[in-house]
Amino acid sequence: MLSGESMLPFSREVTRLAWLKRSLTVYRLAFGQPRQDDLLDYLQALVGTGMDDADLVDRQIRVNPV
Repeated sequence: MLSGESMLPFSREVTRLAWLKRSLTVYRLAFGQPRQDDLLDYLQALVGTGMDDADLVDRQIRVNPV
């Protein structure tokens, strides 16, 4: 497939690509190397599932000294 080619809108590849992007984002997030755009998209998707801001704050990893 050429880089300028688009996929069929209802093909399995579209679903698989979305899953792959989400998996890559979570993987990179777990190792502390998220891409900003991917991270924001992922967090917005979490908020869209009913998770509120307080839940996201609870999941933060704080690296500042105590």
